[in-house]
Amino acid sequence: NMGVDPLFYSVYLIAFWSKAFVMCTHARPQNLPLGNLAVSARVCQCTSFAFSHFKGRPVMLSQLLKRNVLILFGCQTVFVSGTVVLVTIGGIIGHTLAPDPRLATLPVALMVVGTALTTIPAALTMQAIGRRFGFMVGAGIAFIGALLVSRALAADMFWLFCVGTALMGSSLGFSQQFRFAAAESVDADTVSYAVSFILIGSIVGAFAAPEIIGYSARQSVDAPYGQIFQIVMGLYVVAALFMLGIKSPTVSVDSESKGGGSVS
Repeated sequence: NMGVDPLFYSVYLIAFWSKAFVMCTHARPQNLPLGNLAVSARVCQCTSFAFSHFKGRPVMLSQLLKRNVLILFGCQTVFVSGTVVLVTIGGIIGHTLAPDPRLATLPVALMVVGTALTTIPAALTMQAIGRRFGFMVGAGIAFIGALLVSRALAADMFWLFCVGTALMGSSLGFSQQFRFAAAESVDADTVSYAVSFILIGSIVGAFAAPEIIGYSARQSVDAPYGQIFQIVMGLYVVAALFMLGIKSPTVSVDSESKGGGSVS
């Protein structure tokens, strides 16, 4: 269907080839399902269409490759990676640290609560100080949360782990604004493409998170989760530094009344 957004095909391609890469690196060749070979023809067709679509629209590519959009794409990847890491192992760690097994999933639940409670305050913060510094506030909250989680693992403190996960969840109220900042950074006719491109960062982050967990597990058998949140902390610092490069004209008053703020 040539009327479908070509970025849909891009997401399809990323998901398929990422899965193929993981399968090829973690399984023996004889164990790979041959059924995936039949999908390759469809993938090649999607590849041809996506590239032919963008090849004829250099202006669109120039919009998607703007500095702001690329920075926000990377930040989206970082924040989603931290979230997926926490969701993946939060229950396991909670079961290990909790005084009562029934509280094992409380930390993950608090992450969701933290996101819900900070969604509106994050939007108000963006209006008050702009996107760039608002995002840096979110990265700072995420860093502190990951730091507390790391300390909780070292000290076997369940309550500190809960506080850390709540803070990491609170940072998501800020990261949800990435797509809106991307929309403000491009021309009106490429807004949908910019938003889709930022959301592709979520897919990249979802694949990066298991690699972070696996890397930490390989470093220490006795403490398989010891380095995970230290790596996540480093990623948040890198994201905050890149956020300093976000610049864009101030959006209109009408946009601000709809929940937006200035990017710069």
